[in-house]
Amino acid sequence: MVASVALATYALTFDATARRGLADGAWRTVGADARLDANPAAGIDMNAVGRSIAATPGVRQAVAAQVTDNARVTTESTLVTPRLVIVDAAAFQRLLASIPVPDAPELARLAPTGQDDVPALVRSGDRSLLPGMRLQLPRGDDEPALRLTAVGTAPAVGDTADVVIVDASALTAAGVPAVPNTVWVTGPGAAQAVAAHAEGATAVVRADVLHERRTAPLTAGLLRLAWMSAAALAALGLLGLTLGAAAGAPERWLTLSRLRTLGLRLREARWVAAGELLPPVAVAAIAGPLLGVLLAHLTFGPLALRLLIGSPTDPAVMVAWWGAGLLALTLLAAVTVVVPIESALRRRRRLSELLRAGGG
Repeated sequence: MVASVALATYALTFDATARRGLADGAWRTVGADARLDANPAAGIDMNAVGRSIAATPGVRQAVAAQVTDNARVTTESTLVTPRLVIVDAAAFQRLLASIPVPDAPELARLAPTGQDDVPALVRSGDRSLLPGMRLQLPRGDDEPALRLTAVGTAPAVGDTADVVIVDASALTAAGVPAVPNTVWVTGPGAAQAVAAHAEGATAVVRADVLHERRTAPLTAGLLRLAWMSAAALAALGLLGLTLGAAAGAPERWLTLSRLRTLGLRLREARWVAAGELLPPVAVAAIAGPLLGVLLAHLTFGPLALRLLIGSPTDPAVMVAWWGAGLLALTLLAAVTVVVPIESALRRRRRLSELLRAGGG
C-alpha cells in the first residue's frame, strides 16, 4: 500500500508540476495576456496602436516597447547578442506586477540619472552579462557607441536567456529615440483588442500558446498517462488492503467471535477489527505521500521537464497535496467499508461451530 500511494502521489505531482510549468511558460513566452508584434519595416506607429488598444474596453494595460533580438552589445571582454528591450520602465513594472510572473522592483533603477552612462538591467544564462558591468551599444557606422551601466538584474522577457532592458526616456535623453515594435496587453479583452489591430502585425495570445502546448501529442499523452497511472495505483492500493484484510479475516473474526461469547458486543467487535486494520493503512496514508514527494524532488531534475513544457528552465515542483489527501482518505474510508462486510459475513456462524473450532 505504501508503494502504491507513493507512486500515485508521484504521478499526481508530475501532472500538477507540468500543468503549472506550462501555464508559467506561456506567461513568460507572451509576456502578457496578448502581444502584438510588428516588423519595423512595416512602418506601423506602435505607440499610436498601443494608445488605441489601451482605450479598448476590457484592456487594463497596453505597454509599447522596442524589442530587438540578437542586438550587438559589447562588454569589456566580449561581444554578446542579447534581446534588447527599450521600454517605459515604470509602465513595464506595473504590467509585470499585474500578471503571475516574478516582480521586477529593480526596474525602478532605470530612471534617467543625468550621467553619461545609461542605466540598464541585464540577464544572462552564461554569466556573460552581470550587474556592475559597463556595456557599449553600437549606434551606427559614424557615431560613437552608447555607453550603458548594468545596475541590476533584468526580469525574463520571452524564452531567451540573455536580456538587456533600458528605459525609453533615458535612451531618448542620450540621443537614441526608441521605435516600438511590440505592444504587451493585459485584461480580459486583450485577445480581441490585439486581433482588431493585427493588420500588418502578428497577434500572439497567451491562451492560444498554452492550449497549443498542452495539446501537443507528447505533452497531452504524458499528462493522460499520469492520471491513468495514479488511478491504477490507487486501485492497486485498495486491492492490497482488501486482500490483506481477507487473508487475516478468518483468524481475526474467530477471535472476535469468541470474545463475543464473553460479552463483547457486535459494535465493539467492529471497532476492534478496525483497530487491527488501521495501523498499516495509517502508515500508507502518511508515509506514502511523503515518499512520493521525495521521489519527485529527486527525479524531476534529471527528467528535464523544461523540454516537455517548452521553457528554458525546469519548473518548480508543485506538490498535489489535494491528491495525496484524497488517496489517504480513500484508504481510511475503505477500512470503514471492509469491516462491516467482514462482520456481516462472519456473524452467522453458530456458537457450536466456534466452540468446536476452539477445541480443535
